[in-house]
Amino acid sequence: MSEEKRDRTSANVTLQWAASDDVTYTIDYLYSDLSRQEFSNGMQIPLQYEGWQDVVISENQTAISGTKGSSPIDGLFKQVGQDSTTEVLGFNAQIYKDRWTFEGDVAYSKSSSNPRGNTFVPHYINHTVDQSVLRTRARTNRR
Repeated sequence: MSEEKRDRTSANVTLQWAASDDVTYTIDYLYSDLSRQEFSNGMQIPLQYEGWQDVVISENQTAISGTKGSSPIDGLFKQVGQDSTTEVLGFNAQIYKDRWTFEGDVAYSKSSSNPRGNTFVPHYINHTVDQSVLRTRARTNRR
């Protein structure tokens, strides 16, 4: 089960001034503030332990189904989040002189972020079941 909450506050302002028929200035500003929080709780079953039955293998040697007997279970308790702020400032000028057009842009931006996280994964086992990891045995062909 996972739940995420996002709150964003932003503002965008653009000002344009035509100093004459031949000169136009534009200034724009963007501000954004994002807060993101996620909470997750759940269980996971590790698949590397023995106890598989009725396994069906495809012609490409891929397991496509099977039944898993008792196995340890991992819990998952996670809390992550991030607060970030972005600011952008831009300036543009257009100048018309005879048959020529001159245009220039200058921009500045900065962003900051504060990620955080906390994850806890407890491992629950049944002490009456063999929890050893299945080891692959090397096979040799004898002729």
